[in-house]
Amino acid sequence: MFLKKGLLFLILSTLSCFIALQAPKTVTAAGADFTITPIHSAAQSDTTLDYFSLIAQPQQRYTLTTQVANLSATETLDFEARLLTATTSSYGRINYIPTDQPKDKSLAHTLPELLVSDQSAIQKFSLAPNTKQAVTYQIQLPKTDLIGTLLGSIYVHRLPKAAQKTTTQIQNEFSMIIPIMIRAEKQTPLLPQLSLDKVSLQSAGGQPELVAVVHNASPVMFGKIKIEAAVYKKGTTKALLRQMVKDFEMAPNSTLRHKIATNQQPLPTGTYRLKLRLTSGAKVFHLNRTFTISNQTRQAVDEKKIQTATGPDWAKIWLIISLITSGCLLLLIGGLYLKR
Repeated sequence: MFLKKGLLFLILSTLSCFIALQAPKTVTAAGADFTITPIHSAAQSDTTLDYFSLIAQPQQRYTLTTQVANLSATETLDFEARLLTATTSSYGRINYIPTDQPKDKSLAHTLPELLVSDQSAIQKFSLAPNTKQAVTYQIQLPKTDLIGTLLGSIYVHRLPKAAQKTTTQIQNEFSMIIPIMIRAEKQTPLLPQLSLDKVSLQSAGGQPELVAVVHNASPVMFGKIKIEAAVYKKGTTKALLRQMVKDFEMAPNSTLRHKIATNQQPLPTGTYRLKLRLTSGAKVFHLNRTFTISNQTRQAVDEKKIQTATGPDWAKIWLIISLITSGCLLLLIGGLYLKR
C-alpha cells in the first residue's frame, strides 16, 4: 500500500511541457536541460510559423527535421522522439502526445503510415553535454489528393536514467512537442461530421459518471465548442441531469470521450436518452442517443464506489507514521541526553 502512495507522489511530481501552435520556435522548460527547434524546409508554407505547416501535393516527399539540444554542461541525456497523429483528449483538448487510442476508423492515413519504408516512428538517441542532434522524419503522401487536414506532432521525451528507474526517489520527467499540420491544396470548405456513438455509465475514482463517445469523422479541426448535455428518463421531458462546458476542441478524425457528472450518484437501472447540443461559432450540432443502464452495470459501479469509500485513509496513515517516527526520535534523543 505504501508503494501505491509512492506511485501517487511520483505521478503528481511528473512535469510534462507541451506547446500549442503559437509557441516560440525554440521550446524549452525550466529544469528540462534541453530544447527543441523546428528546422523548416523549402516545403514550409510559411517560415514565420513556429510549427510545421505543409500544403499537400500527391506523392510528394517531405522532410520534417527537429533539432534537439542538450543544455547540460555535465550530463549526457537520453531521448526518445516519436512521430504522432493528433487525437482528442477526454478533457476536450487536441492531444499531441502518445495515447493508447487505436487508429480512428474514419482516418485515411496516420502520419507514421506515411513514413518512407526504412524509417521508424520512434527514434532513441543520446546527447553528450552541450551538443545538438537533428531528428529527421521523411514522409511521402499517397497518390490520391489529401482531403482536409492531417494533424500530428514530433514528440520528444527525455528518458530517465536507468539508475533512477530502480529507486523510489521522485524524478521530474520532461516532454516537448512541435505540431505538424498538413493541409489539402484545394481548400474545399468542410464541416465536422459528428455522431454520438455510445453512452455508458462508468466509474472514475469511485465516482459514477456518464461517458458520451462523440466522433468527428471529418478531416477538419475545430474549437471554441460549447457542449450542453441533458439526460432524460425514457418517456419523460424533465431533465434529470444537465451540464454545460465551454472552449472544447476536436482534432480531425478523432473521438471525444465526454464525461458527464451524475452528482456522485449512479442513475437507477432503466432506459434513458442523452441530448447534446454542440455550438462552435455559427455551427450548431444536435446529437441524441438512447442508452440503458443494466443491473450488472449499476452493481459494478456501486462496488467500485464502496471499495473507494472503504479504502485506506492515507492521510491518517501518514499522520500516524509521522507521530510514531517523531516519538521514536524524542525517545532516542532523551535516552542519549540521560546517558550523557
